Amino acid sequence: MKIREEKILKGLASIIIIMCHMDVRNIFTSCGYLVVGVFYFFSAYNLCYCTLKKDYYLEGFINKKVVSIFLPFYIMTVLYQIVQSFTLKISYFYKVFIPTYDCKYLWYIKSLIYIYIVYFIAFNIMKKINKVNYIALGWIVWCISGICMISFTHDPNRFMPSAFLAGWFIFLNEEVIKNFIKDKYMLIMIEFIIIIVLHLLLFYRYNNITVYILAQWGTPCICGLFCYSICVNFELKNKVLLSLGKISMEVYLVHPVVLEFLKKYKMNSYIYIYILVYFLGIMILAILLNTIMRKVLLKKNKQYI
Repeated sequence: MKIREEKILKGLASIIIIMCHMDVRNIFTSCGYLVVGVFYFFSAYNLCYCTLKKDYYLEGFINKKVVSIFLPFYIMTVLYQIVQSFTLKISYFYKVFIPTYDCKYLWYIKSLIYIYIVYFIAFNIMKKINKVNYIALGWIVWCISGICMISFTHDPNRFMPSAFLAGWFIFLNEEVIKNFIKDKYMLIMIEFIIIIVLHLLLFYRYNNITVYILAQWGTPCICGLFCYSICVNFELKNKVLLSLGKISMEVYLVHPVVLEFLKKYKMNSYIYIYILVYFLGIMILAILLNTIMRKVLLKKNKQYI
């Protein structure tokens, strides 16, 4: 999969997440679960890629993930709680470690932390017994981390993310799959139509539990496959989305803080000012956070960058 196209799609996904959570209803308000599916898909694909292609990927793995994911996640979670209540409590600093704490909008980052922990333990156990089965590794990471996620969510798309499984196994069979979907533009249209149909079923047949679970669990997976098909078949060029894709994690982390801050000041009454400040605030904080994290990582160990 081409890196540039992946980054551009992640940049677009970041914008949709921002618009989904903003305090003004819009066309993307109900699309958050789809976008999270895209992030799960790319996360699994890249994790599998690094496992198989980078010989020294696990060297300093825990230190790297603590600095690049957990530390900013922890800071933003604490900051979000402070902004939400405009008070400072001791509980804010340890609440994030409680398994049942859902972290509001940042639940996805918390689930990633579970995934990386399970992955690290499972891979090292397999390596010690000299039998790393990458198919089994994908299933183990998905299953065990998914069970752990039940503690802070009951959403089928969250605690058993099908898009993660799709991303992992697509990389393992990439050559076959890539050859199959190459120049299959009709397949891309079919994937898009399936996403629309399942999305509509989710909201118009929510009283049917079978249909609801199928749509909620399956649609993000199809969305991830749709993005992969685009990456394989098209060359995307958009410098703005590419730049945004490079800081997509930071955008995801800081947007709840900015959103909560604007809510406190009831800025949504001034719609245009609200949207402008919302987007500008997110971009500025995301760039700042990205710069700080990169400098910390570079100082800690240059091989991580």
